[in-house]
Amino acid sequence: MRLSQRLGRCIQLRCASALLTVSLVLGGCAALQRTATRPDPALTKSLTTDELLSGLALRMEQMQSLRSPYRVSYKGQKEKGGFHGAILVHRPDRLRLETLSLVGAILVLTADGDQVAVFLPREKVFSRGKSTKENLLRFTRIPLELKELTSILLGLPPVELQGTWERDGSALQRRLPRGGRERIDFDSGLGLPLRWDRFLASGKNELTAFFSEFIDTPMGSFPSKISLQYPSQGRSWEIRYQEPDLNVEIPLPLFVQQRPKSVREVPLESFGG
Repeated sequence: MRLSQRLGRCIQLRCASALLTVSLVLGGCAALQRTATRPDPALTKSLTTDELLSGLALRMEQMQSLRSPYRVSYKGQKEKGGFHGAILVHRPDRLRLETLSLVGAILVLTADGDQVAVFLPREKVFSRGKSTKENLLRFTRIPLELKELTSILLGLPPVELQGTWERDGSALQRRLPRGGRERIDFDSGLGLPLRWDRFLASGKNELTAFFSEFIDTPMGSFPSKISLQYPSQGRSWEIRYQEPDLNVEIPLPLFVQQRPKSVREVPLESFGG
């Protein structure tokens, strides 16, 4: 089997969505807080459009970094499975993902600004390049830019608040400059984003994120469960954070990798699309 085929198969079977483990830096994570309490909907006044937007802007300002173990389950057209792991995120454009097994690391992915690097210890293969949407898609299987992906992983819809937002019940939606539209569904009383959809110009749903099972944290309510659906590819993921530690200081060198000695370097294209 050719190298490109072997590596592509490795990515599909071993990391699936590449959302995996960083346990080597998880010492001291805070325990899960209790589930966030919600007021009686009958006694809750719906927030105005301006209040929903200002509340979302405040959440975007507050949620800056994440360190947490978690469990992932995924399903595709020809595969499904699950794994556990952890993650480091620093908005807007830093990310570290690892896959671990009982005998050590399987995959290490880092992204820092415009650079992404991937290391497969078992294959002794290293690769690096630009952190483009296409290159990230090779490993995450999620069609998002780096800044959008870090937002999703911190429980935030990956949107720009500028522009004209229209109210539709408990949701806000707007037209996108390049065509299509996006929509955010809120808890109308608490102002928490519960769902985000991006639609293509054709009207078809491109990607959906669900935020649920909110817990109380020092930074406010945070979704301990994030679900993603990629309808056109028949893929879905469910991410459950187990001990989310928000707005912690993360050493920036953890988001950068150098090729280890005695390891081959191959083009990112070797991993397929």
